[in-house]
Amino acid sequence: MLSEAVPAPTGCHLGGVGWGARTGLTRRDGRAPVPDRGRRQKGKKERTCSQRLSRAPFPPPPPFFARSLSLSLLNPSHPNPPVILISSLSQTSTKPDYAAVRAAIAARLDADDYDDGSYGPVLVRLAWHCSGTFDKATGGGGSNGATMRFDPEAGHGANAGLGVARAFLEPIKKKFPWISYADLYTLSGAVAIEEMGGPVIPWAPGRSDAADGAACPPDGRLPDAAQGASHLRDIFYRMGFDDR
Repeated sequence: MLSEAVPAPTGCHLGGVGWGARTGLTRRDGRAPVPDRGRRQKGKKERTCSQRLSRAPFPPPPPFFARSLSLSLLNPSHPNPPVILISSLSQTSTKPDYAAVRAAIAARLDADDYDDGSYGPVLVRLAWHCSGTFDKATGGGGSNGATMRFDPEAGHGANAGLGVARAFLEPIKKKFPWISYADLYTLSGAVAIEEMGGPVIPWAPGRSDAADGAACPPDGRLPDAAQGASHLRDIFYRMGFDDR
C-alpha cells in the first residue's frame, strides 16, 4: 500500500510498470512497488482505469481554465490556436445602461455661457430634424442612420447651427461608445424636453448608424412655415400623420 495517493500522470500503465514505481514512491513496508501487470486478485472484480483514477485526489484545475476558451476545439490542426478570455466576452456583452446616458445628458444641459443658459432647445431641434425627414412610403430618411453627421444633410439650410448640438453630445458618445449616434440624438431630445419641464417622452432604442452619407435625404423634407398650410400637410402626411 502506498504512503499517499497520487494520480497517474498518463493512463493506468506506463510501459508495463506501475506508475508508482515510476514516481519513486515506496510501500509502507519499505519494499519497492510491485509492477502493475494487470493482475487481479481472486474473487475481486478488476476496476477499470477510469474507476481507479476517479478515486485519486486530483487537484483543482488552474483558475484560467474557467476563464479561457481555446479555439483548438474548433480547429484541432491549428499550430497555435488563439485563446479567448471569457471574462472579456462577458464585459462586452454587458446590458446597455440607458439610464446612465440619460443622466449624463441631463447633467450637461445647463450652461451659462451658451445661448439662454441651456442646451435643451437645440437638442430638441436636433432630434426633430433627424426624425422629420422620414418618408413613410419609401422608409427612407428619419432618425435611423444618424445621417446628419454627413454632407449633404449636415449642410442643409434647415440644419444650420445643429453642429453645436452634435458637438455637445460627442463627450457622451465617447463615454458610452456602445450607444449609436441615432439613438443618442433622439434620446437627447426626449431628455431635454423632460428636463425642461415637459412630459415624459416614450423612447425606445434600436437605431443603427449609417457608414456614410449615401442615405442622406434630399433637402426640403423639413417643414417650412413660410410655405403655408398645404406645404405643412404634405410634409406631415409624408411622415404618416394626418390633420389630427
